[in-house]
Amino acid sequence: MTGPRLFWLACALLWPACAGPTMSPAAPPDPAPTPGHRAGPVPQFFEAEPSIRVLIRESEGPLAVSGVGLVTPQTAGLSSVTVEVVEGVLTSTGDVCRAGPCVFSAPAGVAIGGVGPFPGRLEVLAEDGELLAVLEVPIETYLRGVVSAEIPSGWPVEVKMAQAIAARSYALAHAGEPEALFDVRSDTLDQVYRPAVNAGAVAAVTQTRGQVLVADGALVEAFYHSTCGGQTENPNDVWPDASTFEWATTCTTDTESPRHTWEVRLSNRVVATAHADISHVDALRLDTRSESGRALEITLVDGETSVSMPAPEFRRAVGTRRLGSTFFEVRTHGDAVTFTGRGFGHGVGMCQWGAHGLVAEGRDHRAVLAHYYRGTTVLRAYE
Repeated sequence: MTGPRLFWLACALLWPACAGPTMSPAAPPDPAPTPGHRAGPVPQFFEAEPSIRVLIRESEGPLAVSGVGLVTPQTAGLSSVTVEVVEGVLTSTGDVCRAGPCVFSAPAGVAIGGVGPFPGRLEVLAEDGELLAVLEVPIETYLRGVVSAEIPSGWPVEVKMAQAIAARSYALAHAGEPEALFDVRSDTLDQVYRPAVNAGAVAAVTQTRGQVLVADGALVEAFYHSTCGGQTENPNDVWPDASTFEWATTCTTDTESPRHTWEVRLSNRVVATAHADISHVDALRLDTRSESGRALEITLVDGETSVSMPAPEFRRAVGTRRLGSTFFEVRTHGDAVTFTGRGFGHGVGMCQWGAHGLVAEGRDHRAVLAHYYRGTTVLRAYE
């Protein structure tokens, strides 16, 4: 979106400060699944609360959808429906999906595979022989589940308010792509969403209703993570196509995290699974590092064979639960490799444990956001 549409939206958000004739949007890079600065210009001025499309479940086999008083476009009063793909065609119990979209709702929510109930409207789609269960839900309702899942219930409300604004910004930055089947996933590939909520999360979302992070008239894709290990990272040091925001900063308040520092010893066999051309790791070199000290490029050596790969890709291949971050040192010994590291997650944007520490020192949620997202402003996108 460019030109006058962005100008009028920016005026609506910034009024009365908006006086110039144009505003230049940041150009979004290639779409997901590669994380990056997909935010671009704020998509539109929301006169009312927008909805978000959340991928709840992917399945190669049948999906059971249930709910008290389950409703589809064709029928009402059902209790459960099984949906599956047969010879490339979406089929369901009682053929309720035959004459139109496979959409479900229920007064108390819809469960998928026994998980739920989820509020909102559930659509089951067939894509490349798989079933996708996509929930369309008002974003403020969605955020209550995100904040409840991402932040421990006993943490201060100021941490949850910072999380609510970051999560709202991230979700809206991903929303509204016309060809996309969904906007965000319900796991750590985007942000964790669960239907169960707690009172603190509800309060935080309510108190920050409609508030988002904006920079230069554009929504900010507000990445966040669990633990930075003392230093956050710039977005484009993790994802080459990400924004050029200079967010890397020292964080001295995440020391209470159980993953602030860690050490793990992995078998040579496990490490070798990171690349198909490697069967045994004789050596592992950290070739380049970011300014924060995180590994950017890694070389695996197997006899005469050397293979280089991005460190985040190596971490994903070995397992993100095994390697908490790319902020590590490494040593090989015999049939094992020992990684000594700091932090948990990619390190970009808000450090959740660091935010907790800042609030414990007396900072409010605005100060937390200013610390981790330099150059951004909190504005209201809708009432």
